[in-house]
Amino acid sequence: MEHTYRTLCQKLRDLTDLDEGRRDLGGILSRAAELTRECLGVPYAYAAATTETAKLAALSQPDIAGESRPESWPLPGRLCQLIIQTRQSREWTNGNGDGPNDVDLLGRPALATWAGFPIPQTDRPSGVLVVGLAEARALREWEREIIQLIAGHTAIALANLRTFQQVESLSVTDDLTRVYNYRFMKAALRREVERSSRFGQVFSILMLDVDRLKEFNEKHGHLEGSDLLRRLAGILSRSSRAIDLVAKYGGDEFLIILPQTNVEGAIVMGRRICAAVAETAFPFCRPGDITVSIGVASFPQHGASMETLLAAADETLFEAKRAGRNCVLAAKQPGQANRIPKAA
Repeated sequence: MEHTYRTLCQKLRDLTDLDEGRRDLGGILSRAAELTRECLGVPYAYAAATTETAKLAALSQPDIAGESRPESWPLPGRLCQLIIQTRQSREWTNGNGDGPNDVDLLGRPALATWAGFPIPQTDRPSGVLVVGLAEARALREWEREIIQLIAGHTAIALANLRTFQQVESLSVTDDLTRVYNYRFMKAALRREVERSSRFGQVFSILMLDVDRLKEFNEKHGHLEGSDLLRRLAGILSRSSRAIDLVAKYGGDEFLIILPQTNVEGAIVMGRRICAAVAETAFPFCRPGDITVSIGVASFPQHGASMETLLAAADETLFEAKRAGRNCVLAAKQPGQANRIPKAA
């Protein structure tokens, strides 16, 4: 019994261990489900939880070689919803009223006994830990205690994960605009250069800033100027694709990395952004009062390294300013100006 207790304690510590490579929701739920099935000797267990960004469930049963796997969890079933809402456990035995539905069982065949326990969180309802038995019987008290113990440690692991993700987000995002910061952008751009070089692919970058921001700040104040940049960052994020990366580059400059995009495609994206900004009525401004200028550079056409690519985009951005603002310019080719007309 003492050996079993020591083993359980070690596995509970393992459950809350978020060392490198284990900082994911699916991994936590998988370990919780597997530990529950292993400690109770039941044929079926799963853990499910929701976070701000995901809803997942992890199943553990013998026919998958003793390993649990994360699965999507669109919505909890009726009994799981009751557990999450009331934070009270629920047990069902075959022949004793309505049982859990297919959603609760994640599509698995109904078992004779189903029991679900809340994963407690101090600030939100988060999930459930469920076991299924082949025989129709009530859970023993020691089984309930073990499930509740594992559910409690799962809650600790989820809280630790949320804290880590918040800290990690702060380390790679700009405080004002909440897009990626300069440090992260440089690392991402360097990786994109290496990846595109290795696989012979192209990609492009857009460098842009707000036209006449200094005049806006002098008229309305720097706090309103900061709010304008925050709103602009939102427009850039909404105008970009899921695979693109939007980052703060300088005081009022932004950089967007466009993977697998040639110069023509980057120009289309740039014009779309110019139009979206010009159509926006920022505070104290009518549509068209606030515009952006954009410089485009593509790898390897305009630069074969991070440094040369940034220099090409930076130089082209200043050319766009000199060309009249509210326009997109592509980096020069020998003997070409490559001007793109102003966005409508």
